[in-house]
Amino acid sequence: MSESFEREKIAVHSLESRPAFQEGFSSVDVFKRMVKAFTGVNLKIEEVEIEKEFHKPVGNVKVKFD
Repeated sequence: MSESFEREKIAVHSLESRPAFQEGFSSVDVFKRMVKAFTGVNLKIEEVEIEKEFHKPVGNVKVKFD
């Protein structure tokens, strides 16, 4: 006897797409779940900061993090 299951369809985006990446990783809930899945650590945060930039150069390099 074969059983059929209906699966929920979810949208999948390439991580090379900057808006999709930012949308997914700027969500506190998504970020906390990702950290939990990778490390087992339960984060207690209220905000995820993205696109951090240090205006004062570090050595001879201007540093910017996405």
